Amino acid sequence: MRLGPRCMWKALVLVVLTAASNVWTNPSRAADGPGPSKDLAVVDAMQSVFQRAIQKVQPSVGSIFLIDQRVAASPFADPANVGRPRIDRFPADPNDPARDAASVGFGSGIVVDERGLILTCYHVVRPVIDSPGQYALRIRLSDGSQYLGSVYAADPRGDLAVIRLAGFPELDLQPITITDGSTLFVGQLVLAIGNPFGISEPDGAVSSSMGIVSNIRRRPAKRNLRQEETIHFSGRTLVQTDARLNMGVSGGALVNTRGELVGVTMALAAANGFETPGGFALPTDRLTQRTIKTLAEGREMEYGFLGIAPMTDIFTPPLDPNAPPIHGVRVRQIAPHLPAYRLGLRQGDLIVGINGKPVRTQDELILEVGSFPVGTVLDMKVLRGNTTQALKIPLAKFPVSGKIVATHRRPTWNGIRVDHLSVLMKEQGFALAPVRSSFHHGGVSIAEVAEGSPAYEKGLREKQIITRVNGKTLYDPDDFEKEVARARGEVRLELFDGDPITFDAAPLVKSDQDTNEDR
Repeated sequence: MRLGPRCMWKALVLVVLTAASNVWTNPSRAADGPGPSKDLAVVDAMQSVFQRAIQKVQPSVGSIFLIDQRVAASPFADPANVGRPRIDRFPADPNDPARDAASVGFGSGIVVDERGLILTCYHVVRPVIDSPGQYALRIRLSDGSQYLGSVYAADPRGDLAVIRLAGFPELDLQPITITDGSTLFVGQLVLAIGNPFGISEPDGAVSSSMGIVSNIRRRPAKRNLRQEETIHFSGRTLVQTDARLNMGVSGGALVNTRGELVGVTMALAAANGFETPGGFALPTDRLTQRTIKTLAEGREMEYGFLGIAPMTDIFTPPLDPNAPPIHGVRVRQIAPHLPAYRLGLRQGDLIVGINGKPVRTQDELILEVGSFPVGTVLDMKVLRGNTTQALKIPLAKFPVSGKIVATHRRPTWNGIRVDHLSVLMKEQGFALAPVRSSFHHGGVSIAEVAEGSPAYEKGLREKQIITRVNGKTLYDPDDFEKEVARARGEVRLELFDGDPITFDAAPLVKSDQDTNEDR
């Protein structure tokens, strides 16, 4: 049987370990080879490095099990427990048929806060988000302890979520050490730790596999295969590894030989039904670490957005045919109601740099812009005709698709919660652009209106646009909250598509309840 290049180094390690084992068990052979003691010492050192890394990480990696709450009404249920989560009385006997009936899905998770917060992939907990009340989460750690959990915050664009364990914030867990995953290099040794096939259900003991980094800038291609795809692609540049990532390792830890988190495992490298020699992980780069921090605070992850339709393009200076071509991103279309247009970016411009960094493709542009928080001002270099211009562009908010979960959201005022105008582009796209002259002067969108609230009674509804408060033009939700908070007496809201509405002054109300919002 021929071994592929990715397997050759593993075969070599196996040969070395086997030879070392023979030397250890047959001391007489030691004299036959040059320096067997030194060879064995190298192998022992290598094994010790792996062992220490795994021992360091294991307490920080857990297993996630999805429980169908309707199982409480199964023939195996105790009538006294009907209506309660099945996991409160999960049987210890692995042969108990109720065990199989209760667990309907599984994945992996990483402790990121000692108080009881677990990082995992969005797609692992998506059934809980999509069907509230139907499913529950049971998390089992490597010491065998198990907890009920709830989704604390979730980001569908980044395919990441944080689970809050029952007992938060009084728990005392061992969080993983996170390091910069952008420093990974091809050939680097890594370890993948997680819950393949849900096999850690009986005792919580997670499994480990070893591999190398195969590629550091992989974007899995869409494949036209009949078998079910097992790629859960977040749109980010992923790290490819040949460490074995079987089903159930999504949300697990990819660590270096120091036991530091360098990636979150999230996808297999093949379609279901084919050999899966490795998989993909989301590197813990600047954007991923910002996402983890934001979700661990229970807040919504927000991505920067220009509000343009980009296209990779190459410009050749017409007056100098010998000049090198200029690579960049052409602005095919631009929304006139967002900051980029208001501050000078125009259709037809060629974006060639951001903050001094060259931008050559539309994918590079989207990833670079999205890595910055909303409101960040970018130094942008654009080519307009034959002239280079420098623009300072503040970022709008990317309109994320899917259900966003956040425990701590923006405050409400008189029953309404507002958001950036750009989120409306998720459904309306550049059709919002018909805003002609007045619209591109600003505004915020109404994201939520509580039924029965003063705002609801006065006719305000979701997706309406508020352009001014007491005559002050609004450019983002912070402007709205600042104006209504300092108002005294009457508060006058001007709408883009309706008559002004007047309210009595009222305080902003903070919200700390779990919220699922379908964008």
